[in-house]
Amino acid sequence: MDTNKLKIVPDATWVKLRNIQRKVDSYEVPLLVLLTQVDKACPHVEKDLTKVYRSCYIKELIYKVGDRLGIPVSQVLPVKNYSHEIALDTCCDVLLLTAMQQMLNFADNCFDNFNNGTE
Repeated sequence: MDTNKLKIVPDATWVKLRNIQRKVDSYEVPLLVLLTQVDKACPHVEKDLTKVYRSCYIKELIYKVGDRLGIPVSQVLPVKNYSHEIALDTCCDVLLLTAMQQMLNFADNCFDNFNNGTE
């Protein structure tokens, strides 16, 4: 979800997303939300990406999305998009790799639970 567009997401869309989340949850498949473009949402984070978890504004967005979708805030991860950079950025990479690791952990746990339930 683009952090810059969260304010304009219609209530009907939130309801649809919540319904999808409930359906997915009934199959015990975890939902993970990536909050993209966090650098453009907060000037402090834009100056220093290492402050992404210290930003009150980003934290507020994480809680808002978690609350609107009915998921734990630990499943809402902020990331910065590579949009105009021509070189790799370690701070950006850390956020993206952390999100990827979380996705892989969730998928692994989901498959473990699925295998345990069928044996």
